[in-house]
Amino acid sequence: MEDKDVFQKFYSNMLARRLVNGLSISDDTEVSMISRLKGACGFEYTTKLQRMFQDVGSSRDLNIKFSEYLSENPTSQSLLKGVDFTIMVLSSNAWPFQAQTAFVIPPEIKQRTLQADKAAKNLAHCFEVFTTFYQQQHNGRKLSWCYHLSRGDVVTHYTKSRYTFQVRYYTTLTEHLTVCGKHATQFDRRNR
Repeated sequence: MEDKDVFQKFYSNMLARRLVNGLSISDDTEVSMISRLKGACGFEYTTKLQRMFQDVGSSRDLNIKFSEYLSENPTSQSLLKGVDFTIMVLSSNAWPFQAQTAFVIPPEIKQRTLQADKAAKNLAHCFEVFTTFYQQQHNGRKLSWCYHLSRGDVVTHYTKSRYTFQVRYYTTLTEHLTVCGKHATQFDRRNR
C-alpha cells in the first residue's frame, strides 16, 4: 500500500466526519483541497470525495423539499412542531462508514417508551414521515438508517442549572428507555 493510499483513507474518514457533523470550516477550503488532490493523484483518486460533497448538497435540497412536504401535510407538521429534524442521505459506496448491526428494542419496551415519552413518540414519527416522503421522491431506492451517525440534544436540569448535551442516537434512546422504564415500573407498582 502506497503512502498516497494511506493518506486517502485517513483524509476520507476525517472529511466524512467533518461533513456529517457539520464541522467543516469552509466548503471552499475542502473543495480546494480535493482539487489539489485531483491534480496530483488523478480523477479516480478523488471520485468518492467529490461524491460526498454532492451528497451533502443533495441532502440540503432534500431537507428543503421535506419542509415543503410538511407544510402541505398539516397532520405531520403539527406532530413535528418544535422538532429540529434534518437528514443527510449518503451514498453507501462513497462514504467510508461501516454498516452497523440492527439495534432491536424488544416490542414491549418500545411500546412502553412510546406511550410514556412524547419526545420518543415524536422522534419515531419523524422517521416514519421522512421514510414515506423519501419513498415517494425516489421510488425503488432503499433507505437504511445510520443511527450510529445521528445525534440529538438532551436537555436536563441539575442543581438549578440547565445543561444541554449533544449525544448520539443510541445514548438518547438509552436515556429514554431508562427514564421511561423507571416511570413504567413505578406506575406498575402503584397499580398492583
